[in-house]
Amino acid sequence: MEKSAGDICVPLDLAVFVYKNDTPTENMAFNQYHYPVVRVTSASNASNESLVLEVERCNLEEHFPGVELIPRQTSCAVVGNSGILNNSSCGDFIDSHDFVIRANGALIKGYEVDVGKATSLSVINWTLLRKYGRAMGNTNTTENLKIRAQFLDRIRTSNIRILWYPKHLYRPGTHCDDCGKYRSIIDGIRKNGFTGIRFAFSWKGIHVEKAWGLHRTATLGLDMYAVARTFCSKITLFGFYPFYKDLEGRAVKYHYFDDVRFNFARNRKHSFTKEHTILKELEKQGKLALVIRDCKPREGSRHENTDGHFSKLGYVSDFFLSLLALIFRSNF
Repeated sequence: MEKSAGDICVPLDLAVFVYKNDTPTENMAFNQYHYPVVRVTSASNASNESLVLEVERCNLEEHFPGVELIPRQTSCAVVGNSGILNNSSCGDFIDSHDFVIRANGALIKGYEVDVGKATSLSVINWTLLRKYGRAMGNTNTTENLKIRAQFLDRIRTSNIRILWYPKHLYRPGTHCDDCGKYRSIIDGIRKNGFTGIRFAFSWKGIHVEKAWGLHRTATLGLDMYAVARTFCSKITLFGFYPFYKDLEGRAVKYHYFDDVRFNFARNRKHSFTKEHTILKELEKQGKLALVIRDCKPREGSRHENTDGHFSKLGYVSDFFLSLLALIFRSNF
């Protein structure tokens, strides 16, 4: 870990800065690229280390006033939005983790049995930042009111503790164009009574493509996993499955909560298959657990193994869940 002149402590390149709850919205400066410079020692550290990446944990107040780092967590669930979660009964397993990370305000209400209820950290992408930022502003068009109501309902039913935007809010030397949209979202949430939610940003926009050998933009899910490694000792991934059929041959929706169709073959933005291959390799190395089967058997399912991952089981057994929970909660 590099330190700047004077041996002052610095946080990790992938650090998530969480504003203290009493910070007024207008005082949230989102100081990205603010010195002291923070760096990762090498690209291999970003992808290959099995242990929690060490963060220089010191008093940040001197250099980054009003923000804190996410505390160390024993077990984390990183929840994607794939339809592999439909009828999976993974909700209790997800909620058993100490910290739960979800993407893009995915709908939870009505899907609790499969996806759980807890949301420690909710991550939004640039598209939603701009969409919700406009809707939460002062222009009360019919469309804005509709989007605003939908967003606030998601906030109301998602039990969010921290909302985080992980990308660039502005680039060095330029006006913070997206800061206003983020503040609009924060003000709207606070004015509607959700005063317990905290808000976070990244010191540097999260881009893990180079470290992971990707030639396309990394998915938000991979960003979430990469950052989770900086504060989670054990990580389990749910809802990461870029295929049309599950291991039982059943159809899998793109999102568990809607009927949006997606053509993986024609996609040119993300490397879904390569990311999945990377995650499977990391699972073999014991660096994560990737849940792509039901957490409890569903009626009519086959229990034989088709790929060798769960010996003679087509679902994650209660014994396996209990064992994982015990491991997650043990002291390392």
